[in-house]
Amino acid sequence: MIFKELKLINFRQFKGENRFVFPINDRKITLIIARNGVGKTTFLQAFRFCFYGESPNVLKLPKSEELLNYSVENDMSEMDEQPLSVQVKFQHNGKDYIAVRTVRFRMFNRKMQKLTKNSDDSFELWEETENRGAVKVEDGLKRIQEMIPTGLAHVYMFDGERVEKPIGSKEFKNDLKNSIVGVLGLKKLEQARDFLGDESKSSSVIGQVYSKLMPLNNTEQEVLDRDNIAKKNIDDLNHEIVLQQGSVEILTRDIDEATEAQKSIDELRILVQERQVADLKINKQEQKIESLTKSANDCAVNLLLKLEIAKTYPKYKEFIEKEEDQAEVFENLYESVIKDILKRHECICGREVHSNSHEADILRSLSVLPQDNANYLNALKSLYNSITDISILRNKVERYHKQLVLAKKDLEELRKSYDVAVEKVIDKEKKNGQNAQVNIEHLRANKARILYSIDTNKEAVEESQRIINGLSSRLKKIHGSYVKNPDIKVRTNLTFNLNYLI
Repeated sequence: MIFKELKLINFRQFKGENRFVFPINDRKITLIIARNGVGKTTFLQAFRFCFYGESPNVLKLPKSEELLNYSVENDMSEMDEQPLSVQVKFQHNGKDYIAVRTVRFRMFNRKMQKLTKNSDDSFELWEETENRGAVKVEDGLKRIQEMIPTGLAHVYMFDGERVEKPIGSKEFKNDLKNSIVGVLGLKKLEQARDFLGDESKSSSVIGQVYSKLMPLNNTEQEVLDRDNIAKKNIDDLNHEIVLQQGSVEILTRDIDEATEAQKSIDELRILVQERQVADLKINKQEQKIESLTKSANDCAVNLLLKLEIAKTYPKYKEFIEKEEDQAEVFENLYESVIKDILKRHECICGREVHSNSHEADILRSLSVLPQDNANYLNALKSLYNSITDISILRNKVERYHKQLVLAKKDLEELRKSYDVAVEKVIDKEKKNGQNAQVNIEHLRANKARILYSIDTNKEAVEESQRIINGLSSRLKKIHGSYVKNPDIKVRTNLTFNLNYLI
């Protein structure tokens, strides 16, 4: 595979369309040299992303949402769509190809939404032909795997900064082996070897051949029985281990999903708490406004009363001034004095008072007052003296008004915050669907139980294998002796030789 051209569109650091052409005729090496952070690693990741999608085999690519150029993402408005694309032109076995992987994104509800759900659907491979131009390869992903399998990509396309499979690891060696076998076309031979198996697996061809060996005596029969039982136990236990490992994979996935679901539930719980806090703040603010309103109303009523009293102050002042002139009369207004006025038809102030006049009626009503009315006069004096705090009351009313305006404004802001909190809760509930509390510990306990069972089964396999190993010398002797029919030994040898060649 020889690279000819790379085109990047909105891929990580590369905003917009960026095209790189590689010379292929001068047989020279192309080096990419630049300072840190400008996109050297991204350059390599682009090839891997194009050919293998988001597979985390040697290096772990960022999430597809993080591959989109951040500047493009920041410029997107609600419901805007933008593509992320990597196109590689290359030559393989004398033929020209174009590989393209494109993922589209949309800004929805202030979050980046991936429109291409299946990564495989975003890949296309085209082959350049002389007569028909570029022709789409139907099974493009399979063709890429034939050209450079993922295992070989570990060798030729590894990211030194983020290597996740050390070259000496068993996983790396297995991947590399499978890739080389695939490239060399040895898959069928591999499958043949798996089909033939060996003597330890009773279900394989060679295992079935060994099962047809006929012992010469009871001792040999006992050895073969023990060997067959041990092999069957190994087959059964290995089958059980495979099933259990499948269960572990399912539980691991369930635990991961449950952890994500639990995280979402916890986030919802926090949002509900925020809504409750906002509601409590609103109630507290409403109580504050109610208290301020009551205090402001009481102050306003008091001010209004003082203003009304102030209107009668001139008459009170005139009365007081007359009282000072006739102090000896008004200090002790006895009933006898009133009777004397009515009898003489003349008030102490000199005004004429007729028997049937309004003034006479007032004087008669005054005769029921206590003999000493100084307390009432003092109360009046105190009441009129209190009108001096009218200005203070006015200032208080103004302050209460300002406090109420600010308090109502704060209440409006709190209600807006509450509405936002409610919307977040509703949105989160919709996203969570019918998810309920997930018992992750129960799933983990099941996983631990199965893992323990797997370890127990592996120990049993090892024990059965030790039994077989202990019988090996006696089994060789039996294998070299008689069999049920004369052809079995020939077939056995042929099978052994084939297995040896493989």
